[in-house]
Amino acid sequence: MSEITSKVTIGAQQFDLFDPPVSTSPAKPGASTQWLADIAPVVQPTDFTLAGGQLLPKLATEVNPYGGLAYDPTSNTLFTIGRLGNNILQVSNVLAAGSDPLKFPRAALVKNFGTAIYAGLRTVDPNNGTPTTEGRFWVNGTLYALYGGNYAVSPKADPCLVAIDFAGSGQVARGPYRLDVSSQLAREWAYKLPASFAQKYTAGRTLCLGAGVTSGASHCSFVPNALAVDTPAPGAPLTLTSKTLLDYPESSTDRTNPYGTRLPRPGDYTIYSGTGGKTLSPCPAGTLQFGPVSAAGLGVWGSADYARAGCFIDLPDKQGLLVFASQGYGAFWYGNGKEQLAAGGTLQADCNVGSKGQHAQHCRDVVYVYGLATLAAVATGQLQPWQARPDSTFSLGSQFPSMAWNCGHLITGAVFRPATRDVLILAQGAEFLGPGDSNPIIYRLEIA
Repeated sequence: MSEITSKVTIGAQQFDLFDPPVSTSPAKPGASTQWLADIAPVVQPTDFTLAGGQLLPKLATEVNPYGGLAYDPTSNTLFTIGRLGNNILQVSNVLAAGSDPLKFPRAALVKNFGTAIYAGLRTVDPNNGTPTTEGRFWVNGTLYALYGGNYAVSPKADPCLVAIDFAGSGQVARGPYRLDVSSQLAREWAYKLPASFAQKYTAGRTLCLGAGVTSGASHCSFVPNALAVDTPAPGAPLTLTSKTLLDYPESSTDRTNPYGTRLPRPGDYTIYSGTGGKTLSPCPAGTLQFGPVSAAGLGVWGSADYARAGCFIDLPDKQGLLVFASQGYGAFWYGNGKEQLAAGGTLQADCNVGSKGQHAQHCRDVVYVYGLATLAAVATGQLQPWQARPDSTFSLGSQFPSMAWNCGHLITGAVFRPATRDVLILAQGAEFLGPGDSNPIIYRLEIA
């Protein structure tokens, strides 16, 4: 496992993940965007404390928890997703303090709802493979399941949301709901925007959806996006309208600026390519969805960078959108992840994953933080969605060295809980259970 540091040195340049590089595009909104006199300050990295967590139930390998996280405060239980079959799991909440993750208490399985709970409504275009559930969100007795096709290389506005109403001991699913934009932009996480912000900037839409780079990287946002959408009510239209707050397309619409609409990042990567079965060699940027590295050492988000979880902190004294990303560095290539011959040596991903696809030699976690003023600047047209810059970034792995991770440093679920002033995150595969078997670990981040 690679050591994570907040400093990245490229040539004579040093970049800090706590202060990401900014392009020449407008980076911050002007003072006129301070739309409320009592707007809360943007939450800062130093506001967070690792305050313990919990382990998840050990089930059969194909049923073990995998991703997604939702919290029901009424029953004080958590919802996650089973590894295969996309079954919905409800588990107990046994969060406890501690610095050693492997000594956290283990939650019990409350109920395995299986997939029948979707009532057959979780569908995608047949050309996009089979539906895979990726996100969870609970609000006012309704559990939202976000999903997409497992091979949506050329997606359209596929359905991507099922609402499941919990009433007593029964559940009623409704939908499926689609958006007025590509499903690739909204299939991985959901959160609630502050009502005052929604009333002024998103026509009252408080439900916000997002996603990072997904299958095929087609129609994706090359860093997390944010779409405020209609809350799907019983009997309402099955197509939800949206308001874009963040979006970083693969390239400009007219293709004249193929990488300028992506978010800048440290350019500590080298792209390798070649014919299958032959030796890979370093190649120019623009190959296989990876962008160029500038003379100053700046790169851009590529298809080895992922974001699978986000939440919004809404407290009287602190606010901000958090998006949790896994950022690759070192060698990038398309092909097998175990061992790939390369000019000058052998490429091997940290995770030693053998599946064919995009691979990074190393990964680190990065948290992007956006304030309401930045989102308001996009909503009012002061900034284009791809011009918005995070107010801050930080690395949980750097800030809290005792956290256990899998080699991809991927967080697949996040929940903000206002009553306890904390954020729960689900770190994928962080607990090793045996060969080919693992569980996520839930961490609690307390907000000062």
